[in-house]
Amino acid sequence: MVTHSTKPWKRSQRVGPALRAVLCEFLLRHLKDPRVKGVEITGVDLSPDLRNALIHYLLRDQDADREAVQLGLDSAAGAMQKHVGETLRLRRVPKIRFQYDNSVEDAERIDLLLQDLQDDPS
Repeated sequence: MVTHSTKPWKRSQRVGPALRAVLCEFLLRHLKDPRVKGVEITGVDLSPDLRNALIHYLLRDQDADREAVQLGLDSAAGAMQKHVGETLRLRRVPKIRFQYDNSVEDAERIDLLLQDLQDDPS
């Protein structure tokens, strides 16, 4: 009898990277909205039942209007869902929502704080 000590992968962990790839391809080849130029998808969080997908993104151009980008992504969500449904064979296509990824800014802020601590002579 063979027992596996590793934890089985959740389906959402397998579908997430495929969903990210399909969305990246859609952004590059199909979406012509100038508001979303320079968007980079950094991650996908899927609910366990695969009904909801929270898509994390960054902006390559730090001067871009984050609000306009969010509106552009929100308006394209339906077309993206349709493309996902046509590309991936899923029983249900997840409802797509977008959220700006603050992790890079948070990391920079932490680096600055740590550097300030190292530079402080006391």
